[in-house]
Amino acid sequence: MLAKIVQIGSSKGIRIPKVILEQCHFLHEVNMTVDKKKLIIEPVKSAVRAGWREAFRADKKPISKKEKIEYIPTKFDDEWEW
Repeated sequence: MLAKIVQIGSSKGIRIPKVILEQCHFLHEVNMTVDKKKLIIEPVKSAVRAGWREAFRADKKPISKKEKIEYIPTKFDDEWEW
């Protein structure tokens, strides 16, 4: 696909069609690198478990007795002496 380089303030840029953005999973940020005169644009990988802390804090409902698990028996219980 041919794309024109356009002036954007004191910089230059290219317009990326929406279809390509969606296919590449580009959301808000991308990583750009140069390798042997080639521009490589990749989606930013989200951090593992990003947002989990906030989600747990937002969920304030108490755990019921049915949901709470204190001990789960296994087949190895007879082999170990505690």
